[in-house]
Amino acid sequence: MTDRTPRRPMPPAPIVREPIQVYVRKLDDDARSLSFRLPEGLPQADLVEKRVALDGNQALWTVGPVATSGPTQWRGRFNIRYQPNLSDALAEEQAELVAWAKTKGYEVTFR
Repeated sequence: MTDRTPRRPMPPAPIVREPIQVYVRKLDDDARSLSFRLPEGLPQADLVEKRVALDGNQALWTVGPVATSGPTQWRGRFNIRYQPNLSDALAEEQAELVAWAKTKGYEVTFR
């Protein structure tokens, strides 16, 4: 006797992606550069919309001071809110980058 119970379709297997490894480098006392290798499957247009520079197979941008009419403020590309100092700006940038990458299906690690 055969089982004629309809079978539910199996959900597709999740796509396993390599984490994006973000390198943070000191440019000077007031600025840091962030970069990572472009992962397969991430449209370059998504990065261009964030005003991230594309250099060969790398995404590259800076968290640093921004000229304002008042005291010096810092910001990056993923977090566009001004911050009072570099460490706050870098922390906000990293948090926003992780959240953005998660929406694209990627985890982020920092080096």
